[in-house]
Amino acid sequence: MGVEVDSVSGLLADYAREKGAVAIIKGLRAVSDYEYEFQMALANKQLNPEVETMFLPTRVENMFLSSSLVTGGRLRRRYFAFCAGVPARENQ
Repeated sequence: MGVEVDSVSGLLADYAREKGAVAIIKGLRAVSDYEYEFQMALANKQLNPEVETMFLPTRVENMFLSSSLVTGGRLRRRYFAFCAGVPARENQ
């Protein structure tokens, strides 16, 4: 058993069923993320009772990151290097 990272268009509950997933892991940056993601977890549970949703809080130093901040420029290079485990150079 392992962890798979993927993207999906359509309902996450249906995708989890297709993949035979038993858990969905959602990252949280702030309390406001929790409110939204909790509602989504309840909806997913209604649609697919076999799947559980787990919430993983971010590290404090990553709380400012959002998809819109990462999509371009210097921050993008640093973030993807971080995700890949490659040390980011300071002059990038």
